[in-house]
Amino acid sequence: MKLERLTCFFLWLLIFDENLATSTFYRDDRSYTSVPEDLCLEGPCSGYTVISLQQNMIKQIRKTDFTSNNFPSLQWLYLSNNVISAIEDGCFKGTQLGVIYLNKNNLSRFPNFTEVKGTLRTVYLANNHIAKINPEMLANLKKIQILDMRWNRLVSFPDYNDFLPELYILAIGPSNGIMRCCIWMKNIGSRLNITKPFSCSWPPSVANPSMG
Repeated sequence: MKLERLTCFFLWLLIFDENLATSTFYRDDRSYTSVPEDLCLEGPCSGYTVISLQQNMIKQIRKTDFTSNNFPSLQWLYLSNNVISAIEDGCFKGTQLGVIYLNKNNLSRFPNFTEVKGTLRTVYLANNHIAKINPEMLANLKKIQILDMRWNRLVSFPDYNDFLPELYILAIGPSNGIMRCCIWMKNIGSRLNITKPFSCSWPPSVANPSMG
C-alpha cells in the first residue's frame, strides 16, 4: 500500500511539473536592468501564471511591463534581490496577481496595488527603505492575508483593523527606524500574528521593552 501511494505521488509530481513548466517563466540572475521585452518569445504570455526575475539589477517596474495585455493569467511575481526604486501605478492592471515578492530592493514608498485589490493576498516588502505607509494605499486591499514589512525604516503603521479585515500575519519588526507604536498594537487580538516583536518608543502607555 505504501509503495502504491508513493508511486501515485511521483506520478502526480510529474504531471504537476509538466503543467507548471508551461505556465512558469524564470529569468533569475541574468543581470537585467529592466524587465526584458522578450518575455513572450519562449511561450504565450497569456499562459504565464508565475514569473521570476530575482537577483537581477532591475531599477523600476514600468506600467507596460506586466499589464493584462501581456499577462492576464499572472498570479505569482518574484522580484526580490533587485534594485527597484519605483513601481509605476497601474502596472499590474488586469492581471490575477495574488502573491508578490519585492524583498531586498530600494523602494521608499508602499506600491499602489489598487488595480489588483480583488486578488492580491500576499505582499513581501522586507528590506526596503519604506518609512511610512499612506492609509489610502491599504484601504482597498481587503484580501491581504500576509504582509511582510520587516527591515524597513518604518516609524508608524496604520491601524490594520480599519483597512485589512483578512490580515492574519503582519511582519513589521525589526525595523531600521524608531517605531512609534499605536494603541491598537498593544491590544492585538488572537486573529493577528505580528512577527519579530520590537520595542515601542511612543506613546508612553505602550513604550516598554516587549510587545509580547
